Amino acid sequence: TKALLFQFLPILHWLPQYPVKEWLLGDIVSGISVGILQLPQGLAYALLAGVPPVFGLYSSFFPVFVYSFFGTSRHVSVGSFAVVSIMIGSVTESLAPNENFILPGNETIDTIARDRARVEYMAAITLLVGLFQLFLGLVQFGFVVTYLSEPLVRGYTTAATIHVTVSQLKHILGLPLSERSQPLSLFYSLVSLLRRIHKTNIGTLVVSAVALVFLFAVKEINHRFHSKLCMPIPTELVVELIALGLSNLTGSFFHCFAVTSSMSRSLVQESTGGNTQIAGSISAIIILVIILKAGELFTCLPRAILSSIVIANLKGMYKQFMDIPLLWWTDRYDLLIWLATFLSTICLNLDMGLGISVVFGLVTVTFRTQLPHYSLLGQVAKSDIYRVAEEKTLAKELPGVKIFQSNSPLYFANAELYAKSLKMKMAVDVDKLIEKKKKAIQKRKKALQKVSNLAESILAKTQKGSGMEFLTNKEVVIGSLKTLSESIPQSPVTLRSLGLEKPDFHSLILDFSAVCFIDTVGTKILKNIFNEFREVEVEVFIANCPSAVLRQLENGSFFNDDITPASIFASIHDAVSYICSGQNSRASSLSEITAV
Repeated sequence: TKALLFQFLPILHWLPQYPVKEWLLGDIVSGISVGILQLPQGLAYALLAGVPPVFGLYSSFFPVFVYSFFGTSRHVSVGSFAVVSIMIGSVTESLAPNENFILPGNETIDTIARDRARVEYMAAITLLVGLFQLFLGLVQFGFVVTYLSEPLVRGYTTAATIHVTVSQLKHILGLPLSERSQPLSLFYSLVSLLRRIHKTNIGTLVVSAVALVFLFAVKEINHRFHSKLCMPIPTELVVELIALGLSNLTGSFFHCFAVTSSMSRSLVQESTGGNTQIAGSISAIIILVIILKAGELFTCLPRAILSSIVIANLKGMYKQFMDIPLLWWTDRYDLLIWLATFLSTICLNLDMGLGISVVFGLVTVTFRTQLPHYSLLGQVAKSDIYRVAEEKTLAKELPGVKIFQSNSPLYFANAELYAKSLKMKMAVDVDKLIEKKKKAIQKRKKALQKVSNLAESILAKTQKGSGMEFLTNKEVVIGSLKTLSESIPQSPVTLRSLGLEKPDFHSLILDFSAVCFIDTVGTKILKNIFNEFREVEVEVFIANCPSAVLRQLENGSFFNDDITPASIFASIHDAVSYICSGQNSRASSLSEITAV
């Protein structure tokens, strides 16, 4: 019960052991920094979700505070996130579009009713998300994130960055545009924007341009001089000041009283001093204080400023375009995943793009296992080290022994290719050689049948007559029998006795070090490989077989009287040593027989 309680309430485990003197100061500084960062981001990302900015503050308080008690990570800062916000916004804006709230007569939008409806949809979505996450957490479904590769995530977030940027252009330019959430909505939005570009609000554009230049400039200063600055410059708060200053400056011409924020002191941004979830609790408290005491001061912020903050915070994601040349030189499969994810998300929207990207990533994994790398290994300078045998390496193939390696599992999708590639690497047409062997054996059987038939015929004629037939034709009959007997190979049947060329190797070792699993189809193909190579007088062995794969072979009825566990070796060198010892013993026996 105690372990179960600690699992669902981690705070009961780490809080009694909390080192106050070492960690408390860092948590306080980090909590304040993150709280100050959450303030502008929460307000700005509320625009992406399609709800009033104050709900961004709510989202920066309640989830963060709850996570402090139930969260397992000491370093995760829970709060508003651009990609999630725009995905919520695509739903709220499609279910409650502006067109549904146009007042009759004057064609203006009832923003109060619209925002109320969108907030209801947002709350419903958040409730469902929480229920789904709770259920998936209880069934330990977190492993699914292993299928989201880094190129997939970076391609997806880069495409989401484009979506976020385009969605904020209407606020930057001061243009009223309807929201779209269907496939190709990004391009529809750009077309609508270009059609109305001549109606740009110059004042809004100037404010946005000044804010963006200032934000990017200070962020660059923070990046270049971070080692010399005792704390980063709080750019986002300096500009929520530009907006209020411009409002006061404009209002002064119309006899308006001044508005301001109660947070007049210098604040610090995110630092690396946070050690536990206490930092999250402190940041949540900071947001709570702002909600209770200063929330109304942020309701009049120009949306152009909030949109500028959103775009400025996406600077790092735009740098992910540099992944393209890097992946081109390192891994083009990953580049393909990156590009497919980016293009599908750009063209088909965030939700559909993510689903297609995951499916595409899994398809590439399957495709790569279907086309693995096959190679022949050689021994390095008579040691127990075996590497790919190439001209420019020290690894050389052993005489009479072939070592075949594959870098993928053996299952239904690549089992046939494994067998085909193995035969190609051996430089021997095993199937054709087996067919020739069968034909030669069949020919031998026919010859034996001829001898048998001739003997029966002679016996029958001799029994009917006086026996003089055999004596009269004795020389002809004996000659015929001698000729037939010489044309029939003697037992045991071998390739050479049948007049066929034998492969230049007598042993084959299959390196299973990279085979993480094998299914029933792979087991069947592997059994065929053993049987076929033994037909051409080549013994087959398996080395470096993982215990899990060995159990799968046992469960799949792989072993029998002909294929025994004695064919399995712990390492390639063990198999080579066994083969060499067997060859030496056979050679010594042959020399003894010759001497006698």
